[in-house]
Amino acid sequence: MNYQVTGNEYISLPTIRESDGVVEGVTFLYMQVKGLLELRGKAGLIRPYMEAEEQRLRCIQSGRGSIAGFPALRRRSGRFAFRAFI
Repeated sequence: MNYQVTGNEYISLPTIRESDGVVEGVTFLYMQVKGLLELRGKAGLIRPYMEAEEQRLRCIQSGRGSIAGFPALRRRSGRFAFRAFI
């Protein structure tokens, strides 16, 4: 499974799955307890989706996009089409 990684001085998203854009965990510093905290979800913490015609649709990988080689997510439903780059 391939992952994308991003973050800044406040928060880290170390595991973004290329296959469906799910963020598996978030890491950040919590100075009140002087430590690093990690939030994780069993099936992913943040899961992107699109909503069309009152239905939630999962995004699926459509291969590498044209923007710096980042993966693209796509979904088509009836007359709607959606494409996003991670």
